[in-house]
Amino acid sequence: MANSQNSEFNRRSFIKQASLVGVAPLAATIGLGCSDGESCDDSQPCQTLKPDCGTSEGAPDAAPVPDAAPVPDATPDVTTPLDAAPDVSIDAEQGEDAGDLDPADLWNEDGYFEQKTVDASGFEQGIIKARVDGIWQEFPNRSLSDGFMDWNLGARLAVVESMNMQCLDGPHSGALATYGGRGRGDSVFTLNNAFKGFGLCPKADRIDEAIETVTSTWNAGMMEKLEILKQFYKDPELWDRRILDSLELYSNPNFMTHSFLNQMDNPIGTIVFLAIPGSYEVRAICRLIHYNDPNIPEEDFKKVRWVNMIHDYFHGGPFPNKPYKIAGLYYVVEEYDNSPQSKGIQTVPGQN
Repeated sequence: MANSQNSEFNRRSFIKQASLVGVAPLAATIGLGCSDGESCDDSQPCQTLKPDCGTSEGAPDAAPVPDAAPVPDATPDVTTPLDAAPDVSIDAEQGEDAGDLDPADLWNEDGYFEQKTVDASGFEQGIIKARVDGIWQEFPNRSLSDGFMDWNLGARLAVVESMNMQCLDGPHSGALATYGGRGRGDSVFTLNNAFKGFGLCPKADRIDEAIETVTSTWNAGMMEKLEILKQFYKDPELWDRRILDSLELYSNPNFMTHSFLNQMDNPIGTIVFLAIPGSYEVRAICRLIHYNDPNIPEEDFKKVRWVNMIHDYFHGGPFPNKPYKIAGLYYVVEEYDNSPQSKGIQTVPGQN
């Protein structure tokens, strides 16, 4: 009896985990367990959680320890030695104290917002301007390391090939820490940490191709979609290493998450990905874009459309002619390897 109860608990835990990481439709499609309200056939045990994520060519079970040497960056070299002043240009112009502002003021009468604290017009020059802690500053936008990209793409590919969706937590779900926004009135802290689903964004010269691949197979079966996903993950040159992307699924004029409020007012965050036996930490400037903002530059609108459609490609949703969820673009500034072997060394821009 105890074993039967444990099996049922494990099965339901798997389905819950799968739904959290966005693969509930996949779990149902490949028959990994019966859904709530259905009964399992005791002669065919339901899928249980397993620590082994499987492997893929070039993707070991454990995250590889990246070389501590500096990683070549495609963006302009605007770094300074670690023992010198940070390579951040500071403007003394100060903004309002976010703590004194009303969350409702973030939204206009047309029902959308415009984030006023990030200027990404210098993206192609490797510079992102942001008002952090009330002061406008220039931050270098750098590229993720070879170590991070090899691990993240390899881990995603191994998940798809092994069908062990629990392992998607590592490369997909990052813990985003933020602070400094206007409050909702329900906490004495602004400091917040929340797990978010993070993805990669195609390069500007490849994004139209990627969008066409997704739209042209929108109604394909799940197994065909998984094959397309494998091809994406096997193509490291597809991805723009300077950006991570995500969605803000829950904020609207009537309710705003703590992380949304923090990012709108103080657009700085650190994202931690668990890569057992270690982890990667990415420090970034957080830019939130509302899908109905008429002033979105075309190249950024494509990114908003991409992160919306690749989410719905597996979750299900309307044909992606137009995005309908808030997008988050995370411009990489620094990266750290927090594995026990590396002990938190800086991997981007790297030690001199």
